[in-house]
Amino acid sequence: MLNDWVTGAGPGSRWAGWVGTAALMFLTGTVVVGDAVGQETGPGLVIPVPAPSRIVPVADTFVAPGGGRRGLEIFRPLSSAGPVPIVLFANGSGAGLPKMRGYRDWARLVADRGMAGVLYEGPAFDPAKSVADHLRASVAHLDSVIAVLRRRGAVLGVDPTRVVVWAGSAQTATGTPFALGGDRPVVGYVLYYGSGQVVDPRIDVPVLVARAGLDSPALNAELDALVRQLTDAGAPVTMVSHPAGSHGFDIYDSTRATARVIEQTLEFMSAVVEPGFRAAIVGGAPEAKAAGAFAAGRWGEAERLYTELGRARPSSRIVAWRLGLAQLANGNPGSALAAFDRARTLGQGGARDIGLPATRAALRAGNEARAVEWVRWALESFPRIRAEIAADQELAPLLEHPLVRGR
Repeated sequence: MLNDWVTGAGPGSRWAGWVGTAALMFLTGTVVVGDAVGQETGPGLVIPVPAPSRIVPVADTFVAPGGGRRGLEIFRPLSSAGPVPIVLFANGSGAGLPKMRGYRDWARLVADRGMAGVLYEGPAFDPAKSVADHLRASVAHLDSVIAVLRRRGAVLGVDPTRVVVWAGSAQTATGTPFALGGDRPVVGYVLYYGSGQVVDPRIDVPVLVARAGLDSPALNAELDALVRQLTDAGAPVTMVSHPAGSHGFDIYDSTRATARVIEQTLEFMSAVVEPGFRAAIVGGAPEAKAAGAFAAGRWGEAERLYTELGRARPSSRIVAWRLGLAQLANGNPGSALAAFDRARTLGQGGARDIGLPATRAALRAGNEARAVEWVRWALESFPRIRAEIAADQELAPLLEHPLVRGR
């Protein structure tokens, strides 16, 4: 939501535009509170939200880093069979953000989908502190909120092992390192029109990125760079592009396209909190990490990771094939040739996919007999590959070999 981003935004922007309005009044302990619209400020979502009668808002507090109690509010479904997953809205903008109607609408919306929307008072901005110090405080506040939800989950009716983080605009500076760094109980991350920074991103946390096409080019460049970083690392990323969307489209652009992006976001949240989906993401993380290194051309890392995968999954033709490709690119043609042999035995085919790389590996390993064997196999599998071989300076001489000529 466009409530806290400075013109020319980005994680390194000036912080003068961050929200710093007065704190909400919260009760100590846990009580059901009124969902009074009069407390809310700013525009709401551009789609209909559930009636207050369908949501149970609960107030609580947490101890902020450095001491002092801060308020949090939980929007729960009216009824549920047990503890519900959590959607935690990142806040690095002080006490005013939980009063904003747009955020409260989002919290109601996720509650109506069977999850608990959690808003909380973030750290007050101190101009005497550096941006880095403020970000550390913002992440620490989120950790303190998680600690309360873990400790009081049964009382609050929430499941603190299934947390989705939602962050928009400047809040992505807090949400991104929190959701994608460390080992917190985050099962999904939603990023709207922002970016944020993370050094070593998790690859077991699915990410949905909503990109506003009419946003600042500088901001979108940072967003695109983050998506590339996550993709190269092997993280599961879903990009939702809203080409005609402005910054804050969920509260400003009342179109069917905006409504669809919001619906896709809710679908994403509902999916990532499912235990079966979570198990699939975690189970596939080693292959995803290896694939990320492979796609980015980090051949040493790719060879190491596929070697590990080969030990764990010796019957996988894809793992053996990709190991061979990584070894060939990493300058280990003899090992690559052995990997290609194993991949073919396991069922990997394709004259171009494995035939030519294996031929190349054999030549570079100084094994002409094996190169001839592989190139003959490629030609028998796909005769039209001859023209491609003829145009390849390294492979073309093999076409003149007596065992290959005329085939």
